[in-house]
Amino acid sequence: MNAVVSGHSGVAMLIEGDACSSIHFGQEEVQPRRPSDFRLLFNGARDLQFLEDVELEEVRKRLDQESTRIDVLHLALILLDRELSDDTRRTAAEELEELLADDANLQWLESVLYARPLPRSGDLVGARSACTGHTRRTRAMLGRLQLLQAVIAEVHSAWERIPTHLFGTDDDRQHVLSVVVKEGLFRDLVALRADGRPVDDLIAQKTSLGALADARQALREWGAGFDAPYEVAFGPNTVSYVAEARVEYAALEHSKEERLRAALDELPPQLRRAFMLRVREDLKYREIAEIMHVPIETVKAHLSQARQQLQEKLADYFDEDPDNDS
Repeated sequence: MNAVVSGHSGVAMLIEGDACSSIHFGQEEVQPRRPSDFRLLFNGARDLQFLEDVELEEVRKRLDQESTRIDVLHLALILLDRELSDDTRRTAAEELEELLADDANLQWLESVLYARPLPRSGDLVGARSACTGHTRRTRAMLGRLQLLQAVIAEVHSAWERIPTHLFGTDDDRQHVLSVVVKEGLFRDLVALRADGRPVDDLIAQKTSLGALADARQALREWGAGFDAPYEVAFGPNTVSYVAEARVEYAALEHSKEERLRAALDELPPQLRRAFMLRVREDLKYREIAEIMHVPIETVKAHLSQARQQLQEKLADYFDEDPDNDS
C-alpha cells in the first residue's frame, strides 16, 4: 500500500488501489475513507510524508514517531512560555522528561530549537526553574540551549544571507529549509562551530546525495558564510567561544544560587519552609499541608507569597529589561 502521514494531524491515510482508509495516533482501528476525505483529515498540514509500497505496521510506526515528535515540540514550547502557570510548566517538564528518554526525540527537538535563536518571549530561566530533580534530562537540554544561543544566532544568520536565487524560488528555499531542519544540519553545524571545527566536510557529506543534492550550491554558500573560527580573546591566550561561555555560564549559575540562597534566608520561616518543601523536595500541596499541619489553601498562599517576594528581590538580576540593550 501507499500512505500519507502527518504528525501535526496525528493521522495517516492508507491507499490500496481504489480503496482508502485511515489510522489515527493512539488508536488501533482502521477506518474506511473516501478520497475526498483527504482535506478533512489533514486540514492544511504542511508536514505530509508520502510512503510507497509499505506495510501497515511500518505506517503505524512512522505515524507514532511523527506524532510523538510534535508532542515533544509542543511540551518544550509550553515549558518556555512565561505566560503559563508554574504548575503547567512543571507538568510539561515532567512529560517531556519521559519522551526525552528516547535519544531520537532529544535529537529531533534540538534539530528544531537550534534552527533559530529563541525570541525574547522564550523564558529559559523560568523553564529551568520549572525542572526538578526528576527532570534532569530536560534541564540539561535547556542548559545546552541557553549556552549555545550565540552560536545558534550565527548559524541562522549565515542561512539568512544565502541568496534566494541559489535555491530557485521562495518555495524551494522553504522546502530545503524543512529538509535541513529535519536532517539535523542546523544542530550539527552549531556543534561544529561551538567546538571551533570547520563545517565544509559536513556540508559536502550532506549534499552528496539524497534530498539536499539539488541544493548543493546554496548550502556551500551557507558554509562559506561563516566568519573565522569562533574564538575570542581571553587574556594573553585565546579560548573557544564555548569554553569561555561555559566558564561564564558556570559563574552565572553560581552567582544566581548565592543570590537565591540569600533571598530565601530573608523569607519568613513559614514561607521559606513551604517553598523549600515544594521546590527542593518536589512535594505536592497535600503533602506539604500534612507536614506543616496547615490547610492546603494556606500552603498555596505561602507559596504564592514566597514566589512574589523572591521575584521582587531578584528581579534586577534574573529578568531581562527589553528596553536595555547594553
